[in-house]
Amino acid sequence: MIFLNAQDYDRYWGTFSKVAIWSLVQYDSLIYIDADGIVLKNLNHLFDVIDPLKNIIIAAQLAPGCDLPTEMHIRKGECEFQTAFLVIKPQSDIFKYLVNNVKNASRKFEGELPYLNQVFWRIYTLPKWTSIPQTTTERPITTLQIGDREESSSVDWNQVYSYDFSGKMKPWYCYQHQKDNGSNAHPFFGNASRETAVFSTYIVPLHLWYNLYEDLQEQKETRSQATRDHFNRKDEF
Repeated sequence: MIFLNAQDYDRYWGTFSKVAIWSLVQYDSLIYIDADGIVLKNLNHLFDVIDPLKNIIIAAQLAPGCDLPTEMHIRKGECEFQTAFLVIKPQSDIFKYLVNNVKNASRKFEGELPYLNQVFWRIYTLPKWTSIPQTTTERPITTLQIGDREESSSVDWNQVYSYDFSGKMKPWYCYQHQKDNGSNAHPFFGNASRETAVFSTYIVPLHLWYNLYEDLQEQKETRSQATRDHFNRKDEF
């Protein structure tokens, strides 16, 4: 079961926007990722998970602590699936059902998460590291063998396909904080050296987001400059 703090109720109340993805019937299958997520590896293989002949029309990850094998199963009531990362087959009949029955949704203050869990009992469980939520401490760790001793290294981000900046600590809030206080600074945890678990668990994904953001900003400026150059040349004629 996923619980929210009281101050989160206003934030999620009535947010049922994910229902709309089932209306995109022009696609055989699609991958939905929350706007505060970042893709770290190619996800193309996940499109093949959907197989209507096997009744696989939705794939998701279970909440932390509900570890089950990667397969189709009937989800137990206490093990909700997460909705920040979904693989689905859009279907008009499902979309209509979701829209027409939203009035019966339980725990509306938590948005569409409990509603979708209320509707979809049979899901395909995605591999554990398909998407990692920021609000958990679970990360894939590589263990190094040094002589007779085993020493755990930092988080192995090469195993992670997507990262979800769940919670209130969004990267766009942290970006200026690190600009002002250094690349090892975190608004909640403070300064963390690179050898610490805080750095490898929480600060590394922020750096991954910053790198993507700055690359996109550079591309935007390049396109803007190209546009300016084009119109300047036209003015010369």
